[in-house]
Amino acid sequence: MHGKDTIWFKGPGYYHLQEGAVVPVRYLTGNPAGARVDTFKSIWFDTIIYGGIPFLILLVIFLHPEIVPFRSKVMVSRRKPFVRVVPYSPGWQ
Repeated sequence: MHGKDTIWFKGPGYYHLQEGAVVPVRYLTGNPAGARVDTFKSIWFDTIIYGGIPFLILLVIFLHPEIVPFRSKVMVSRRKPFVRVVPYSPGWQ
């Protein structure tokens, strides 16, 4: 209940709870319809997926030896080309 109102929301179906079981819930007081079950997976799963997939793609790009060769520099600029790979030179410090 939010105040004197009852808010219904869809929660994950993998809990297999008994009817009438008490479940911890989180919600913003200004948006009770955006309630979520208070578990790590329910709260953080979307963030991990949306942040983790681009991180894995960048990790593969930087670890693949044909895309970014070993010891080369990756230069980022505001003008084209925005990202440039500079091959290794033995004179680098």
